[in-house]
Amino acid sequence: MNTIGKELSPKSNKEEDAKTAATEEITKLSPGAKLNADYTFSGFKEATPESAGSIMVNSVSTSKLLKNNATFTLKYVETRTTDLANSEIEKNLGTINGAVSSITLDLIIKVFNEKNNKYKITSDDIEFVNQPTATEAKIKAKSTSKNYYGQTTLAFKYFLNYIQFEGQSDNNTSYDEQTKTMVVSYEKEKEISFKTNAAGAYTNSENLVKPTNVNSNNFILNFLGNAGASYYTTKVESIKANVETKVKIVYGTYEVELTIKITEFIA
Repeated sequence: MNTIGKELSPKSNKEEDAKTAATEEITKLSPGAKLNADYTFSGFKEATPESAGSIMVNSVSTSKLLKNNATFTLKYVETRTTDLANSEIEKNLGTINGAVSSITLDLIIKVFNEKNNKYKITSDDIEFVNQPTATEAKIKAKSTSKNYYGQTTLAFKYFLNYIQFEGQSDNNTSYDEQTKTMVVSYEKEKEISFKTNAAGAYTNSENLVKPTNVNSNNFILNFLGNAGASYYTTKVESIKANVETKVKIVYGTYEVELTIKITEFIA
């Protein structure tokens, strides 16, 4: 029986289909061979995207048709539905701003999902093929992915250019990263802190934050300072309680619209 072909292509990666494919090979060698009377199966190993599977056929000692044993290699049957190279997937991720020196897989996944409404990925789906650069990342599907296979190259422009908000200062009472909302109990001449680890610096004559939609009867805020430092209000008019406005923070290619809610004002 060791003359039987070594590789099988079953209909699926399941054990029953592996046995069916092996039985077809056995009956080509010995058409009258019967399961249990002439041979048995053992040692099934399911094929995966990373490695072939296998199944052993053992001849029954009393069989007059088959002698010896044989191990068949099982070819993996692709069950995942989407090739990462699919032309429908948007692979140009545009400008990406991050807080660390090189782009991370989590950030790639976040921006990928923002760009692709139909195709969503998680850390169980992909991994880097090699170390990403500032302009591209080669990714491949993990064997644990239930939806994706193959690999592709994603293009982008990555900048270490990120603005952070201090959650604890004299005036900041809370900051919600998801909604970009800072709740402030404002006390005159005390600070609302903004920090950045962006490359480069601001001079004291540059506005980091430019107020938008500000009612002059409420307040005006201008923030000045150097990268990595706290930013202070430079002009304050009469501020009422329960005021809300939006300010746009811009640095290079990075910008974010921040909502500031004033819940209390102490003159």
